[in-house]
Amino acid sequence: MALYDTYLGRVFSDRYTLVSIIGEGESSVVFGAFDRVAGQTVALKMLAPDRLSDPEATRRFLSEIEVLSLFDHPNIVKLLDVSLEDGNKYFVMEYVEGITLKTHISTKGSLPEGEILFLMRPILSALGEVHAKGVVHCDIKPQNVVLVGSGEIKLMDFGISRLVKSQSSEPSAVTMGTVQYVSPEQAEGKPLSHLSDIYSFGVMLYELATGTLPFTDADAGRIAAMHVSSSPIPPSMIHPAVSPALDAVILHAMEKDPLSRPSSASALLYELESHKVSAPQKEKIPESTDLKTRLQIILRNLKRQLHLPSCFVGALSALLLCVVISLSCLFSALSGQKKNQTWIRTPDLLGESGSSAEALGLDGDLYRLSVEYVSLPSKGGKIIDQSPKPDKRVRRGDEPIDIHITVARYALPSEMPSLTGLTEAEARSYLARYECEIITVYAPHHYLPEGYVFATEPSAGEKSAKEITLYVSKNG
Repeated sequence: MALYDTYLGRVFSDRYTLVSIIGEGESSVVFGAFDRVAGQTVALKMLAPDRLSDPEATRRFLSEIEVLSLFDHPNIVKLLDVSLEDGNKYFVMEYVEGITLKTHISTKGSLPEGEILFLMRPILSALGEVHAKGVVHCDIKPQNVVLVGSGEIKLMDFGISRLVKSQSSEPSAVTMGTVQYVSPEQAEGKPLSHLSDIYSFGVMLYELATGTLPFTDADAGRIAAMHVSSSPIPPSMIHPAVSPALDAVILHAMEKDPLSRPSSASALLYELESHKVSAPQKEKIPESTDLKTRLQIILRNLKRQLHLPSCFVGALSALLLCVVISLSCLFSALSGQKKNQTWIRTPDLLGESGSSAEALGLDGDLYRLSVEYVSLPSKGGKIIDQSPKPDKRVRRGDEPIDIHITVARYALPSEMPSLTGLTEAEARSYLARYECEIITVYAPHHYLPEGYVFATEPSAGEKSAKEITLYVSKNG
């Protein structure tokens, strides 16, 4: 960025003083600037001086201005001013200070489903506005979503966005976003529609739910090919806490055929909400808690569940205090009754599909499952035995009840799935469901940390084999 250091301190249009360099791209640079008239910090994006005579760079720059001028939405970065003087072409946007959603994922890993829904509501609202204006964003990814310190969430970077009406019907390789998030039609250079953004949004949901990307490889071309022809591993196979409902929504958004995806951003949001993606976990109230503390916990849970501001919670506190006092005797009675419930009958899991308490709709605090896989492809994925047997009366203690289930393995899929980027344990857990023998080869890798799968034999997309070799990274 030293190239642009000499610009710092300069004043544009007798109004904008350049004070910092925020970012530099192939054909433009973004400065932090002080707006002397409005008395606020803004972002000024300037076409690089050495690209002023480049017609393609100029076209893209003017297209971004045209696209941004269409929007007036609280979750889309706002265009404030434009200058197209011969010497300097630039436009001014609101200054958005915060962290990207990508940084948030890198810090926290996979996010709880309630948090995913909370974060995605405003972005889907913004995306709906983008599509309503006839624009395809073309680069939906967590790097372009900013979580602002004030609590706002902003969709950014329309640098490669396209107006649908201006697209040629001829195949094109120009509009290629970040390869890990591109839609199949985008990877193939085909004309794009709003459904391409829906696919990229599905990839982003996948990363939020699992902490990993659906397709990874050192070669960008192979990643693009995976988007076109490889099926992603269901998110719940990577992160067991992902519910079947969220699994279905993500895989629906990532359908290869655009017409098989949710028809709009609002349709995708409806799916997320109607599938009742789980809300943030409630804080538990110990039985010995006094009345004042019990009320505080109830209020915190209410605020977390309904996303109410503190003023509303305060207004409800007096009413809830009365309710809690009235119910305190009932709590005591129920607590005493709970202590007497020392026996419980085991559920009937035979014939069900699933290998976790969540997948089987069981209370994880009440039951703890252990799994054994056996060869029986004709009943692939089904539970064929359990111990204790169904409807057996067992004593309930402080710990969850242990149930051991025996699950029939599936026949191998016709094509080898992509396992690269998974840990060895995740890959083995996934393959344990299938009729195959697993061999592990440990070898150094130039960028992966120790314990990650960087290749398989057969490779992803090739015909499956009974013997599968995992190549796993090691240090040294």
